[in-house]
Amino acid sequence: MLRAILANQNTEVLRQLENLVDWRAEGVDLIDITDSGNRLIEQIKSLHPDLVILDTDLHGEVDWLDRNDQNGAKTSFAGMDIVEHYHPLRHYVRFIVMGDPEDYQTIKRAIRMEALDYLKKPVEKEDLQAALRLAIDRSISRQTMESLMPVVPEFRSDSYQSGALQIPDSEDDYTEKILDACNIDFATEFGVGICIGLRPEVSEELSKINYQKFTILTLAIYSRILTFFREKNIGFEVRRTAHRIRMMGVFPQGKEKLFLEEYIQPLLDELEELYQTKLCAGLGSYAYAKDQLLTSYRDAKYCYELYFFKQQQVLGWYEHVPKNKRVSPEVYEKNQDAVFQKILTKDPTIFETLEKSIDDIIKMHYGNWQAVIMRSMNYIGEINARLRRYKLVEEDYFSMHDELQQRLLQAMIASDVKQDLMEYFGKLMPKIYQNTRHSGKAAVEQVKTYMQENFMRDLSIKELSEVACVSTNYFSHMFKNETGQNYKAYLTGIRMEHAVNLLLNSDYGLYEISERAGYQNVRTFVDAFKQRYGLSPTKYKKKMLQGSGE
Repeated sequence: MLRAILANQNTEVLRQLENLVDWRAEGVDLIDITDSGNRLIEQIKSLHPDLVILDTDLHGEVDWLDRNDQNGAKTSFAGMDIVEHYHPLRHYVRFIVMGDPEDYQTIKRAIRMEALDYLKKPVEKEDLQAALRLAIDRSISRQTMESLMPVVPEFRSDSYQSGALQIPDSEDDYTEKILDACNIDFATEFGVGICIGLRPEVSEELSKINYQKFTILTLAIYSRILTFFREKNIGFEVRRTAHRIRMMGVFPQGKEKLFLEEYIQPLLDELEELYQTKLCAGLGSYAYAKDQLLTSYRDAKYCYELYFFKQQQVLGWYEHVPKNKRVSPEVYEKNQDAVFQKILTKDPTIFETLEKSIDDIIKMHYGNWQAVIMRSMNYIGEINARLRRYKLVEEDYFSMHDELQQRLLQAMIASDVKQDLMEYFGKLMPKIYQNTRHSGKAAVEQVKTYMQENFMRDLSIKELSEVACVSTNYFSHMFKNETGQNYKAYLTGIRMEHAVNLLLNSDYGLYEISERAGYQNVRTFVDAFKQRYGLSPTKYKKKMLQGSGE
């Protein structure tokens, strides 16, 4: 049975969560609940749970977050800081995170920290049950893990405690410690970072089906890689995660163009044949001095993650860096405007423009797959916000939007992102075009309602024509034809009616009335008022109150 701790800063919500499911029936032994971040840390240290379910709002103060503080002062922390500190690199405790579904930065951080699941608040029973089942499926006993774990080098044996690799320092500190301890003769040898793992789509699918099988397979592959490097004396392990192993290769100088086909490629081919799976590898820059090793190590990880963009088995720093020009944020915004305009005007080339827009998002963040996913989610969110603003979508589109976000978060390669977005718009377009708002009289009525709701803002003809789903030139003609006046006069009428109501039925001064009527300048408001009513606001109020006998 999985041993778990439940943590939430709100005591009432904590009790609700405690009673939301039958924990033991779900295969979970709830060994503790707490509304304190500090207590949670202590319980993780003392109870060694397999699973922690925590809220991102959990907070407290500790002395290990700010490692630059030499005075031992305590530092405030939040829920995700705990997840990051007790990342799987350090412990075998896994996390389920509860948070705001719109907080994309926290979702991104949870993905990076390999959280099992991210539950939107307030947590539903079905969502919690599904997350617990996922935790059960992906669990593997400490005893099994220890029996499979290869012998670690002496310089980190002191960190191997209680069935978990506990690394007290930051990842960079730990990595630098290993690289500084290595012995490379840079007079005759060079170093190169090497990052190897299952291809992301293979890793994702296998870990979903059978996490224990996935874990055993990766450990077997890692063990064989270590044996290969040790027997040929061509490098050493630096770090591993659930999804990849990171090595530092050491080869004779002069082998820069040959080490791939002589060593790495045969190793990958052997492993793929032996385990009937697919691998990918990233190779770093060449290091000819100790102070270049860390850069090469990081370059290898970067190249490994380029699989998201290029889907090649091996990507090396020497052949990589993108020759395509980066796309600026201005191009992104223009693309978004173009797509939205074509939605409004039912332009048949909408999908061509959309495809270019997605390609530019991928180029914009080439080398950073997480940024591509987050930018794509923001892109859809911004388009949908406009559609909702102009009431062009119905309520049922929310489920489509949620489904798309989940699919984007699970995308393993750039083409998946593109396909998901294109399919989403393929389903969304018919729903928009079925909307009756694209006819003349109905469109003007919609604009009039929109002006009533937004008269305090500076409404441009471009914005109003988008609400009507017509061009700016046609909008002016259509609006005057339906109302008998141009849109500026109609908007002024709305503002003046509101101003008169405030003038006669409130104690607001002229400045406040002008601002609430949509004018930022009192002089402009007074002039407009006099032009419409023939009197200044003050004289108009006095005349109207005298006429009413007050």
